[in-house]
Amino acid sequence: MKDLFKKYHRHRVLSNLGILSLSAILAVSVNTFLLSGPTWDTLKANILESTAHTNIQQDFIAAAWEENISFQNTRLLQDVKAMSFSLAYNPEFVSFLDVQSQLSGVQIVPIENEDGFSTYILSFESPSDIYPLSDLLDLKYEKLENTTVHLNIINVNFTDTSGTTYSLSTSWIMF
Repeated sequence: MKDLFKKYHRHRVLSNLGILSLSAILAVSVNTFLLSGPTWDTLKANILESTAHTNIQQDFIAAAWEENISFQNTRLLQDVKAMSFSLAYNPEFVSFLDVQSQLSGVQIVPIENEDGFSTYILSFESPSDIYPLSDLLDLKYEKLENTTVHLNIINVNFTDTSGTTYSLSTSWIMF
């Protein structure tokens, strides 16, 4: 009987060792595949740590000053009839006071929501070409608390004279 138990014990140990070895090889190969290459860049969950994000040039950018946020385009926009964009923010930290455009012949329609989501529509009297780094809009703000504000700029579109709507890439700012 002793031989039978020793044989069973040896078989169980070898079987468990095989399973552990295969598991370790599989774990190392999966980690190597995920962590060494472009797959890793796409799997990063935190945008603040992302390295791929900094290499992309945005079509619509914003810069925050002491009491003002300036919005600009980085590409040539031709025959623009209307433009719209939305801002997502925490309304407990910031309040928007006034909006003005540096472009002539532009009517600004602010659509505000008290839940921290605002949309602005710029309507042009006549079709206009907007050249790169043009100051499109100045937005005055007031910080309600002395904290860092995260402002997401989303859903930026412009419509040309043919009625075609183009989406513009954008990002977020902190101030």
